[in-house]
Amino acid sequence: KSLQIDQAIDRFDAGEDVDGRTVYKVDQLQAMQWSQELWKTTPPSTIAHCWQKTGLAVLLRGIAEPDAEDDVVQTEDCDEDVVDVMLRVASIQL
Repeated sequence: KSLQIDQAIDRFDAGEDVDGRTVYKVDQLQAMQWSQELWKTTPPSTIAHCWQKTGLAVLLRGIAEPDAEDDVVQTEDCDEDVVDVMLRVASIQL
């Protein structure tokens, strides 16, 4: 979202003929490039944490789901194999 806002500001500053509805328009290629950029800068631990929060990783492994009250799940708290899979997924290049 911040990349889209930055682009809108740049478009206004460059004097492009845009209005309030079109200034935020982003083509598919730009969206894909931003996604790739953000994917590369996202730490593997963040992705692992997100997988833990979905409950999918623990359901696949048959492990009891962490307490819903536990907002911060450390990667050390989960099974090493699950963390390994999550880190491999996080290292995929788009």
